[in-house]
Amino acid sequence: MRMWSAVKSPFRHILTVISLSLLLASMASPSYSGSDTDCGQLDEDYKQPLRVGISLFPPWARCRDDSIQGTNTESSNAVDKCDPELLEGLEVTLARRLACDFNCKMPKFVIKPWDQLIPTLQEKKVDIIVSGMSITAERARKVNFSIPYAESTLGLLVNLDSIGGIEHFDELKSRNHKLAVLKETVSEGFARKGGFFETKDIKVESKVEGIAKLFLDAKKGDAEKIDMYLGTLPLPHIIAEKIRGSLNVQVIEKPLARYRYSSGFAVAKKGDPDFLNFLNSWIAARKSDGWIEQQREYWVDSIAWMFEDHQQEAVPTDCKEVVHQYQHHYQAQ
Repeated sequence: MRMWSAVKSPFRHILTVISLSLLLASMASPSYSGSDTDCGQLDEDYKQPLRVGISLFPPWARCRDDSIQGTNTESSNAVDKCDPELLEGLEVTLARRLACDFNCKMPKFVIKPWDQLIPTLQEKKVDIIVSGMSITAERARKVNFSIPYAESTLGLLVNLDSIGGIEHFDELKSRNHKLAVLKETVSEGFARKGGFFETKDIKVESKVEGIAKLFLDAKKGDAEKIDMYLGTLPLPHIIAEKIRGSLNVQVIEKPLARYRYSSGFAVAKKGDPDFLNFLNSWIAARKSDGWIEQQREYWVDSIAWMFEDHQQEAVPTDCKEVVHQYQHHYQAQ
């Protein structure tokens, strides 16, 4: 039986010990050893590695194996062939530290396409989704969310070769423009709800690389034109970097900045409430000490990581390395 069973909750009996001693003492201490003793006397039911559902969307998660991904970090074969130990990105960083702080075990990543994450959680094949998932009412009917640990906004990638010059943002709302979005994301919901974009001509893709391919194929005449892509920042900037040499593109942010989305960890309905309480406590502690913001500054607020050679950087293999690397490396960037 896994630790967050609604019938049996052994975690409840030592919640105070973990919440206080782990979140307050070991989090603040640089002498964390990464061993089981840091988590106290753990019940057998929750000594198992945390199974984390994740989807490949940089900068939240990407496969650092160039033999698989090249520049396309979300390709279909990457989902099947990427070694979970070679994952990197904001959510990967958060999940590893969360798991180590929870039960001193490295997490077991389960890589799934975005639209399969919630079904995988509902089927109890993972214990938690850590993938930058925005909190929405529709999703909250299917999963339970933690308190927010981050906020995101939308950006618009515009193909100037097909649209021409832009004098005012309202010109982009025209029903004559074709808009691309990623499947089952907040950007798709935003585009379809109306009231902002007039176009009903919306192309839905399931992978980031599919968006880049749409732009490039349209230029070659192999596909119908795509005028714009609406996505969570910094995805429009990442795609722009991939296609900028072939197309004249521009990323527009300001008019969309007022639309903000909060991200949370997702767990199964009717699960262990104490596990959800731990997640909320962990987020509160990590936000108050500035650690989550430090990771966001590196992965989300900049795309400098795209131009760094991560192949030479060792992948953490245990919790001691996780804490050491994530406390010192990203602060030094």
